[in-house]
Formats: sequence, structure tokens, C-alpha cells
Amino acid sequence: MLTTVVNFNVKCDKTRVGDQVAIVGNISALGEWDTKQSIHLETNEEVFPIWYTHVILPRNCIIEYKYVII
Repeated sequence: MLTTVVNFNVKCDKTRVGDQVAIVGNISALGEWDTKQSIHLETNEEVFPIWYTHVILPRNCIIEYKYVII
């Protein structure tokens, strides 16, 4: 299976201390819509409210995803 690295960046200023921004989607690499298996993004004081991560995903398939605040 061919894969590629996908960089995710999202501006989310609706979070509070203790919140986490995550990606969940329709394939196993993105948790198959199960938020307990979601991919958590990172942020820090220098880049907030930007949250970011990178994920290795399969090529040649349709991927659906959404960002969630946990």
C-alpha cells in the first residue's frame, strides 16, 4: 500500500485549558469515527491558536475527516 505524510493545521481559538483538538475520520488511521481512537493535534504558546500534527495516510482512497474538540 502506498502512503503519504499529510500535515494538518487548524486555527481553533475556542479551546480552554484542558481541551484537546483532534482529527477523527473514516479510515483506521483516523480512528474510524471513534473519538477514543482519534489523532490528537499539538499547540504551544508560540503558535496558539494553531493546532497541528502530521499523519501517514494511504494513497488512492477517499478520506473523510473532521476536527473535534475533546
